Amino acid sequence: MEILEEDIARIEAYLQEELSLEDAREQVVAFDAKLATYEQSRLAINAWSEQQLKEQLKKSYEPATVIPFWANRRFQLMAIAAGIALLLGIFLWPKGSSSSFSTEEYLAQNYKKPESPLSNVRGDNLLDSLRTLAHTYYESGRYEACISTVNELNKVSDIGDDNEVLALLGYTYMETKKWPLAETYLLQVSPSYPEYNKVQWNLVLVFLRLEELELAKETLVFLQAKSKEYKNKASDLLDELPKE
Repeated sequence: MEILEEDIARIEAYLQEELSLEDAREQVVAFDAKLATYEQSRLAINAWSEQQLKEQLKKSYEPATVIPFWANRRFQLMAIAAGIALLLGIFLWPKGSSSSFSTEEYLAQNYKKPESPLSNVRGDNLLDSLRTLAHTYYESGRYEACISTVNELNKVSDIGDDNEVLALLGYTYMETKKWPLAETYLLQVSPSYPEYNKVQWNLVLVFLRLEELELAKETLVFLQAKSKEYKNKASDLLDELPKE
């Protein structure tokens, strides 16, 4: 049964308060069957439209066959090139990069308090007693007392040629972080001193603290050539230091 446009117009007129209730009731009764049929038709059409829409969407979003990017020939070639570049960078990049080396970190990991160059053997004279006392103060961490004792020792005997005392003063000033004084005394130690290479290694650490990198490198090269004990450590540190 077809619903005419004028029938619908009458119902809408009532809804818009253009018809009285009685007139509208007559229209509703007269066209009740038509409206019912219309509603069934509308629901059927909507259901059909919804199904069509679903099928259309399903087709629209159906995944297409895609080649994985890793299977792409161009991508594979680019990956191989990047891998080769990375390997070359690892082997050819200078190890001694200024951005990678930190004096603070290196000393924190590698610095160890040097042992006292003096002995703890007590002698019968004032000179031996002062040397022993300076040794004891250094080993116990009483660095100011150690320096005062060395000053007294210098009054009894000139320490200018005493390599052990010069090394002791250098180590003491390292422990008190007075790097320029440590450098002054360690540089005075003679190459004839049996522990000369040990003094040179500690001097390298002082040079690093004072940012005297060229002096540090020169001393490391010396240790590479002259010291079995410090050869490897010197080589490793040279590799870490900036090249320029």
